[in-house]
Amino acid sequence: MSSILKVSEIQDPTNGNSALTVDSSGKVKTPSDNKGLFMVGLNSIMTGIPRNVLTVVQLTREDFDKDNYFDTSNYRYTPTVAGTYFFQGQITFQSVGAGDNIYAQTTIYKNGTNVGVTSVIAIQQGSGNDTSVLCNGYIDMNGTDYVDLRGYIYNYTDAASTNKFTGASTNNMTYLSGYRVL
Repeated sequence: MSSILKVSEIQDPTNGNSALTVDSSGKVKTPSDNKGLFMVGLNSIMTGIPRNVLTVVQLTREDFDKDNYFDTSNYRYTPTVAGTYFFQGQITFQSVGAGDNIYAQTTIYKNGTNVGVTSVIAIQQGSGNDTSVLCNGYIDMNGTDYVDLRGYIYNYTDAASTNKFTGASTNNMTYLSGYRVL
């Protein structure tokens, strides 16, 4: 004996909020499907990075932004669903001169404040190659909070060096990504 139940939506009994929907192809969706999955990157080389200053990375290339939470005009990710999110950011610092001693830092800021999602690297007698610094971590977001990616470089050897963040239209040398986990 078989039964057929034809339902397109199930609501909670108290408030009538949608708890589950089924689309015409049979895909089941729940409100928790809104994970805010995104990945954005630096579209080209960002020049003129001041030495000894924490700088917001101008992430203007959206690889994907499933719920449209990332704003390329202010380089911020502002999810409207509260929860715990996992973020990962990487900055590729363009090559400094061979033999230069540098300190580079990648940090994810929440509401303009360092919340401890930071990674640093100190290079002595560098090779002149690009250097990538990655950080990741979990951050609680309340539905109006935002995060952005910031970088810092200090060149101990060459006070007049021109610091750059490396980006490109086709790869993720410098990027920020994330999604809601809870």
